[in-house]
Amino acid sequence: MKQRSYKIKSYVNASHAVRWKSGTGKKHNHTWEIVCELHVFEGMVSFFEIEKSLNKAINALSGQYLNDLPEFQVINPTVENVTEYLFNEMANYKFNPNKPGIFQWQSVDDVFLMVVD
Repeated sequence: MKQRSYKIKSYVNASHAVRWKSGTGKKHNHTWEIVCELHVFEGMVSFFEIEKSLNKAINALSGQYLNDLPEFQVINPTVENVTEYLFNEMANYKFNPNKPGIFQWQSVDDVFLMVVD
């Protein structure tokens, strides 16, 4: 069976301060590279729909101090947790399964999301 891989890159600027047991670290800025890689064994993938879901998740973080966002009030805004947040946001994005040619998560065999500092 033939496997296809799709990779989409984007960038986000945001700031955060890591919380430690001893207190909160210094607020600092990042430009993170976001890499979303999909592996598909059959069917087509609509890049427009994937990019739309990724951009929606990224835009919620862009230019923000992550510690102030509700998503990171309890969860420490580390790069690992930002990656998990973006992955979950993309996984929760609803595509239209009744429209031909529109990407459906069920057709994707593997998703890899990476945030690079």
